[in-house]
Amino acid sequence: MKIPLKRILIIGFAFEILFLATLIVVVQGMLKYSLTDVELTSALFIGVLLCGLWVGRSVPSNQILHGALVGLATVLAYLLISISAELAGMIEINYDFYYFLDHLVKVLGGALGGLIALNLSKRQTTTEVRSQ
Repeated sequence: MKIPLKRILIIGFAFEILFLATLIVVVQGMLKYSLTDVELTSALFIGVLLCGLWVGRSVPSNQILHGALVGLATVLAYLLISISAELAGMIEINYDFYYFLDHLVKVLGGALGGLIALNLSKRQTTTEVRSQ
């Protein structure tokens, strides 16, 4: 089993950077709308689920593991960005319940995306066997 770590890290970091940019520029800057914790958590779950599905569709096995690794990569990306910004004095992070829930949701969303990819690949192989 070969894990495509480069692809997983690139997708995880790209998602986190695009999510933060969208959150800061579009939602808070242009729309002047502040997301609630539930909206933010839901958006993270759906976004990482789609990334986990994308990675899971491109690997032949262990799709759930690959999806969860995408979730972990997004957590790692957020930690690198937020800790460096906090050390630079740009932001102050509130380590409340939703902070930890968001990270758990990212990993679970990626794993669920991998599970969906696994079921889609099983369904595809089943239809290929039936058609022969």
